[in-house]
Amino acid sequence: MHKIVIYNESTVFGGHEKMTLTAASAVLKYNGDLQIEWLINAKNARLKTILCHQGQCYSEMECDPVFRWRRDYIATVRKIIRTAATLRSMAPNLVIIAQGGITGSYDGVFACKAVGLRYCSYIAMAHRSTELATYRFPKIWNAVRSVFYSQIGRYITIDEEQAVRIRRERRTAQIIVVENYLPPLKPTVRLATTRESLGLPPDKIVLAVIGRIEFGQKCQDWLVDALQEREFLKDKIVVFVGEGPDIEQLRHKIDSSNNRESFRLLSWREDLEQVYAAIDALLIPSRAEGVPLVMLEALAREIPVVGVDRDGMKTWLPPSWRYEFGDEVGLKRAISSALNEATPAMWDQISMRVHEITNEKRFANGFTEAIRSFLNVSQ
Repeated sequence: MHKIVIYNESTVFGGHEKMTLTAASAVLKYNGDLQIEWLINAKNARLKTILCHQGQCYSEMECDPVFRWRRDYIATVRKIIRTAATLRSMAPNLVIIAQGGITGSYDGVFACKAVGLRYCSYIAMAHRSTELATYRFPKIWNAVRSVFYSQIGRYITIDEEQAVRIRRERRTAQIIVVENYLPPLKPTVRLATTRESLGLPPDKIVLAVIGRIEFGQKCQDWLVDALQEREFLKDKIVVFVGEGPDIEQLRHKIDSSNNRESFRLLSWREDLEQVYAAIDALLIPSRAEGVPLVMLEALAREIPVVGVDRDGMKTWLPPSWRYEFGDEVGLKRAISSALNEATPAMWDQISMRVHEITNEKRFANGFTEAIRSFLNVSQ
């Protein structure tokens, strides 16, 4: 029996936390020789609730997400020392550090190195700072991130594009690609009563943006600015569904908009089925993503998706549904195309691709093979 600890510092239950949880559940279901325990942020209430509901074991740690190094070096070092002691007491054969990006949960790397534990990264996004453009000095941050990558020798990632990015930073790394898993879903039946329950107009085309509200990466603020034109939105409404650090700023931006009646803000909900049943298209305005789970969920329900021409969107979406980041005209063209030009042949092709990732046992075995491979590699 090998013991695996999944380490995650996030205070938010986002797409990568959901996929990590899905991976753990699938591995436990199909492979009896692995034991899994979690070490998570005490502030992540939703993750704790789900782990309790599923009967998975976890321990808690008190911490703020990286980068608190800029605020209190001493407190951070003390936290790493405490985390190292906790991990050592858990006695894992392998620590899986769940990272949305390379800086996420990185104190786990320091803690594992401090006590000589074997570890790997399960990472969804391996972009350089110059690609994200969310830092004041991106080239300097590129160099910092390269150092971070150099301290991790084993990676599980979600598609070949991310693997190429990791290889660019750490040529000698052992990288295993395990595509995301999606439970089988049926096309959603859109009902007027569902819109009514969400307070949405029955006679409008509903465009939804679903997920963490955070302007730096997710760019909801840019989307509001890009869709100010009344003529374009005269028969449409844009609905933001989520929570996050910039939710109040988004609320203020909508309230200050000249076209505020065309935007709505809905609180996050665990069950998104009602939302999917109420919308006509999904928008993903992010600068960068990995392979967004919300995109896969929408496509499986035959809801068209509009996204930036990069990452998982480039792999999954028809060319006419994509646009270059920052291109307001291209965004509107892609929305119009997704709403009006989706053909049965397009959906047949998308459905075949979706079917490939709905095999839970295949996902579990892929993840398990990665774990076993890392267990057989010397420290």
